[in-house]
Amino acid sequence: MDFIKRPAYLDFLIRNRDKENITVLTGLRRSGKTTIFRSYMKWLAESGVPRNRILYFDLGQRSLRSSQSPEELISDVIRRLSPREKNYVFLDEAQDFPHFENAADFLFLRKDIDLCLSVSGSSSVTAPLRRLLPGRCLEMTVFPLSFSEYNDASSEQSSASEKVTAYLRGSTMPGAAFFYDSRKETEGIFSTVLLKDVLLQNRRFSPSLMMKILTFLSVHGGETLSFPTLSRELGRPGHPLTEHTLHRCIDGLCQSGLLQKIEVKMPGQSDINTGSFQYYMTDPGMLG
Repeated sequence: MDFIKRPAYLDFLIRNRDKENITVLTGLRRSGKTTIFRSYMKWLAESGVPRNRILYFDLGQRSLRSSQSPEELISDVIRRLSPREKNYVFLDEAQDFPHFENAADFLFLRKDIDLCLSVSGSSSVTAPLRRLLPGRCLEMTVFPLSFSEYNDASSEQSSASEKVTAYLRGSTMPGAAFFYDSRKETEGIFSTVLLKDVLLQNRRFSPSLMMKILTFLSVHGGETLSFPTLSRELGRPGHPLTEHTLHRCIDGLCQSGLLQKIEVKMPGQSDINTGSFQYYMTDPGMLG
């Protein structure tokens, strides 16, 4: 399967074209952000925008170079611009480029650029950019496939109930859902996210502790949990984890996009800041 249509995300990009904002897609690595960009680039070309004014930069690949700076990125972009014309610039995997927010800030100020970014992780990764350009960042989180998207893309001749079962039991990541070895592909995606977006960003984290926390929260997904409860359950007998350590570990997992956290208002409580949460794996198939 070469292409999965994701109209809600494409419509978001089209609606915000030429609006003097930076359009940002956030979400779990490999959730489909690059493919959505390519769909939008194809739409722009079919709408009459010359291809030399549609400029794509994979900042994940640029990060492998020994020399990198916002100034170099800005120079590369400006060198490729068509003068006195509107150019559509896409910076993909921006989080992999040091101080990407400084380059985006400069490029945004140019009237001949309509700028789109993708960032792997939660919206917290784009906080530096929002501080530089308050009110100018339009963000949408890209999630793994919804059942509607999965159903539309599936070529299986099976009943609706069979498709629901397959959807719930397998991965919902676009790159793995229809892969011939879905389990192996999903494990590869999970390992990449855990390494690049959790452990390398938080070098003090213990891989075994992160896996223990993630596995526990996956098993207890949707249950209302407090930090004192998690501290007892995830620590050793007589040695509970400190809440500070738990906060840092869970925040790291949420910032990567692997985990979704929802604060719960308990019955009889007027304040939503209760310290009780529900946790969900963004793709339940990753630890299935």
